[in-house]
Amino acid sequence: MIFAIDFDGTIAKNGWPNIHEAELIPEAQEAIQLLHDAGHIIIIWSCREGKDKQNAIDYLCNHDVPFDYFNENPPGLIQEYNNDSRKIGADYYIDDKNFGKWSWDEVLDLMEGDTVELRHERLRRKRELREWSGARPQGWQRAV
Repeated sequence: MIFAIDFDGTIAKNGWPNIHEAELIPEAQEAIQLLHDAGHIIIIWSCREGKDKQNAIDYLCNHDVPFDYFNENPPGLIQEYNNDSRKIGADYYIDDKNFGKWSWDEVLDLMEGDTVELRHERLRRKRELREWSGARPQGWQRAV
C-alpha cells in the first residue's frame, strides 16, 4: 500500500517554519519504520517546498524516519496512469488535519493479518513502481 504522510503536526510538532525547533513524534517514527519495513511505500506529503522541503528531508534523515518520496508520485504510478497529477496518489492519507481523530496505533492496525506473502508482494510492487521508468525520483536522497 502507499501511505501519504504529512510532515508538520503528524511526524514533527512545533516546527513550522523553524524546523530546528521541531519535536519528533516518537509514535510517528516507530509506526513509519514498521510500515516501511513491511514493504509499504511512504510518501511524505507536505506543503513545504524549496529550502523548507530540503530542511524537512534533512530532518527526516537525521531522525531515522524512512521514506521513499517527498511530495512526488512514484515513477511507476505516473507511467501506469500516464499522468503526474499534483495530487499524490496513495491508499491512505495521514494528516493531523484529517477529519476526526486518529492515532498511530490505528494506522498500525491496518497491518493486522499481515503475512510474509503479503510483504513479499508489497516489496515486489514497490520495486516495480520505483524501477518502472528506470529513474530515481527528483530530490531522492538516500537508499531507503
